Amino acid sequence: MSTVLVTGASGFVGSHVIPELAGAGHRVVALVRSPRAGETVRRRLPPELAAAVELRTGDVLAPDTLPSAMAGVDAGVHLVAIPRDWNGGKELLRVNLGGTQNVIAAMQRSGVRRLVHLGALGVEDREQLNYAKSKARAERAVQESGLDWTILKPSLLFGPRDGFFNIIADLVRIPAPLVPVPGDGKSRFQPLHVGDLALCLRLALERPETIGRVYEL
Repeated sequence: MSTVLVTGASGFVGSHVIPELAGAGHRVVALVRSPRAGETVRRRLPPELAAAVELRTGDVLAPDTLPSAMAGVDAGVHLVAIPRDWNGGKELLRVNLGGTQNVIAAMQRSGVRRLVHLGALGVEDREQLNYAKSKARAERAVQESGLDWTILKPSLLFGPRDGFFNIIADLVRIPAPLVPVPGDGKSRFQPLHVGDLALCLRLALERPETIGRVYEL
């Protein structure tokens, strides 16, 4: 089995991807920015998987921290992204695009060829769409990297600790005087369970035929 570096290890998606990989026999290197984030990763792991996960400190926005994180790694899974900012899209580009470019450069320098990148469904490189353009440009950077890449583009995700459906559900349970409805109330969502995303990611990583492919989930 492979040794897999996972960025965004302490995040929502990372908390499901890491046990999926470790449970299938892979050794996981979890990239965290601080000891506190590392403790979050450890706390979420089933005891029987703890030995298969190694914590390494680094930051995708600090390129000099990444070479040591890549040592002995066979593949990278890049999950780091933010959904919004408050400075006109500059932070979205810095994290979603710049962070991806830093990971790609570190992999190229370290000789790590295999990359599975978490994109997003329906994003376009349109100047007025801050989130969408940051993710679309990151996906393009992956495709132009020369690495053995696979891109997964999920829809809205739900599951334990998600930041969308759980908030809506809490408002309904309170009950709140008002419950927000996206758009005009006629929009349809096709949400994906985060556990299914984790499974798809592991299978993509394990199957060479997914290299150079983009999958909408």
